[in-house]
Amino acid sequence: MSEPAFQLEPFDCEGLDGVANDQNGDVWGDPYEMRSTGLWLQKDDKPEFLCKPFEVIGQSRTNSGDGWGLMIEFYDGDGRQKTLNISRADLISERGEAMAALASQGLKFPPGATKKLKAALASLDPDARVRIVETAGWVEPGKAYMLGDRPIGAEHSEPVRLMGDAQPMRLAGTFEQWRASVALPSSGNTRLVLAVSAAFVGPLLALTGSEGLGLHFRGASSSGKSTALAVAASVAGVRLGTWRATSNGLEGIAAASNDGLLILDELGEVSAREVGGVVYMLGNGQGKQRAGQTGDARKRRSWRVVVLSSGEVSIAQKAQEDGLKAKTRAGQEVRLIDIEADAGVGFGVFENIPDRLTPSEFSDHLKEAAAKHSGHAMPRYIEALQADMGKPVLLLFTQLKAAFASAYADIGGQAARVRDKFALLACAGEFATQCGLTGWSNGEATRSAKACFEAWFNQRKGASHEASLAIETVRGFIQSHGASRFHVPNDDEANSRVINRAGWVREVKGEKCYCFASVPWKQEVLAGQDVRLACTHLTQKGLLITDAPEANGRKRFTYKLSTPDGLQNVYAVRASILLDGEI
Repeated sequence: MSEPAFQLEPFDCEGLDGVANDQNGDVWGDPYEMRSTGLWLQKDDKPEFLCKPFEVIGQSRTNSGDGWGLMIEFYDGDGRQKTLNISRADLISERGEAMAALASQGLKFPPGATKKLKAALASLDPDARVRIVETAGWVEPGKAYMLGDRPIGAEHSEPVRLMGDAQPMRLAGTFEQWRASVALPSSGNTRLVLAVSAAFVGPLLALTGSEGLGLHFRGASSSGKSTALAVAASVAGVRLGTWRATSNGLEGIAAASNDGLLILDELGEVSAREVGGVVYMLGNGQGKQRAGQTGDARKRRSWRVVVLSSGEVSIAQKAQEDGLKAKTRAGQEVRLIDIEADAGVGFGVFENIPDRLTPSEFSDHLKEAAAKHSGHAMPRYIEALQADMGKPVLLLFTQLKAAFASAYADIGGQAARVRDKFALLACAGEFATQCGLTGWSNGEATRSAKACFEAWFNQRKGASHEASLAIETVRGFIQSHGASRFHVPNDDEANSRVINRAGWVREVKGEKCYCFASVPWKQEVLAGQDVRLACTHLTQKGLLITDAPEANGRKRFTYKLSTPDGLQNVYAVRASILLDGEI
């Protein structure tokens, strides 16, 4: 049988980057032979051509030991190198996914050879192994890290390959110029230092067991918000994204940014109806549960990510646009922390501008430098984290977290969560400084984190905000649902129209009260808030009536009410909560 008529781009096994072993001649046993022209099936002294040549990298599987497959590399018809992971499950399936994937990526084979090629691949049992990961970020916390699609860190006895999406990383210029023209000039500007520190936080989330973190720089146009984002983006070379995307689209972007930085510019571009759900989704680190083609549940996308956002309005203001009556829950404000971009000295985000430069010129200088020099600091930072399995940075975080807790004590549950996030921001910036990456003096990242936390805290007025939020949320629920969710005394007709009962309207200690059942109180009315803290505020304001004694030193907030279903512990809210104005 003659060689195939179409020509093949030269196939150089030694030129394949990352090939684990050159073993094409070893993995193929009778009746198969890999030649320079491709894979042939030997039968009755009459070889049959199966496909163009490819290199077998090894047998692939995930960290957990499932998802077994074969990883191969080849050149497509344009001479571009391709890496493809072929699932073992697809090789035994009748649906033809494996062959379709090969054809789609550009491996040529005769149409009549699909079954035989599939059998040839299924017969392979190479000794080499490849570890596959589905997301960027830590493969093993403190050891191997996927920065984009590039592994960094501890050596493995086998290669690691990313089979999912990764955020593109732009490498430009030099590290020395980045430190001199981007990081160092940011010194003395609390918002810029905070933004750079935030860019270093992503790899710390898994190491410290922290939840995702988000910062939203809010301010007028030309206040320097976009400059802060550009400076942060240059740390790892990530692109500046936009809020103009669906929640489904942002799921994919967040997963591709795992253990790293996700930048979303211009909050004004997202729908007011979607913003709350998107903020929750990004902070919670999980996408929606979806069904596969067979009806089985697909694996949920998940991530740990740092979000940097900007906009002319806050999350709370955005949620109430377009005539919506949506209230911002405290949980949203913790997940995406609102920072006033204006540092208060009349120059927007800037406080320390080089001589002979205007704020606009300084902004242009930073943006230009960030575009010319990017992507060099993060690999060095990750390598420093890996030097001792992250132990030094964990000790530093423990110290800074304790220092922040001491400096800002008794501030309420939600504010305390934000305080701990600023301690992590300080830790990331300080560790980068200790590694020689920023050129800042020791303590600068901590001072900037404290200044920005205090600005947030003073604007929010600490616990008083949570008190107002609890009152507004309960008042809004009663005003929105009224008789449709509450049983009233001696009115069977009205009660028959109540669907999904939230509670009862009763007189308690001589006052009209809305008595909430426990489940709707916690899962609907105060969802996203610290329930005990909200009850404490309502009690302090004289709006919650209780008859329950303390138990084990903890105050209880319920009232024992006689209902048609028997005695129940309810949350008895005085009807006076419906009065407008401050209570």
